[in-house]
Amino acid sequence: MTFNLGSAFWQFSLNLYKDQAFQQECLFLQETTQSDVNLILLGLFAAHHQYRLNPAETLQLLNISQEWRQDYVLPLRHLRTKLKALPLAEKNDLTEELRDKIKQAEIIAEKNQQENLAFCLPTIPEKPLCTSPEIFRTYAQSNLYLLENLKKEQSEKIILLSVAKRNT
Repeated sequence: MTFNLGSAFWQFSLNLYKDQAFQQECLFLQETTQSDVNLILLGLFAAHHQYRLNPAETLQLLNISQEWRQDYVLPLRHLRTKLKALPLAEKNDLTEELRDKIKQAEIIAEKNQQENLAFCLPTIPEKPLCTSPEIFRTYAQSNLYLLENLKKEQSEKIILLSVAKRNT
C-alpha cells in the first residue's frame, strides 16, 4: 500500500482538530496572529514524523499556502461568517443551507490546501518516528517558528495540546 502524504496529513489534522481545546487554540491563533491553521497543522505533522523544515522549503510552502488561502479559503470564510452575522429577521432555512454549503466548500478548499502543501514536502517516513514528547516539542517549535513566526510562548499551548492528543 502506498503512503499518501496528503491523506495522512489530513487524517492527522482531523484527529487533532477533534479536541475542543486544540480547536479553540487554533482559532485563537488564527484570530490574534492571523496564523494559517493549515500551516500550524503542517508544522505539527512534520514534527510528528521527526522532520524539521528548512528555510527554503518553508518559503515554498508559505508561497503555496498564501496563494491558495487568499484566493479560495478566505473568500469562502468571509461569505460564511457574513451569512452567520445576518440579522435574525434575514435568516431562514435557505440562508442556513447556503451557509452550510459554503462551510463544506471551505473545508474542501482547506483540504486542497493541505494536499498542495503535502505535495511540496520531501518524502517523510510513513510511520511516525517521534515517540519522545521532548523531541516532538523541539521539532514543532522550530517548524512553527519558520512557518508562522510563532514564538515559543505563542506555540507552547498548541504543542502541549497536540502532545496530549498524540498520546491518546
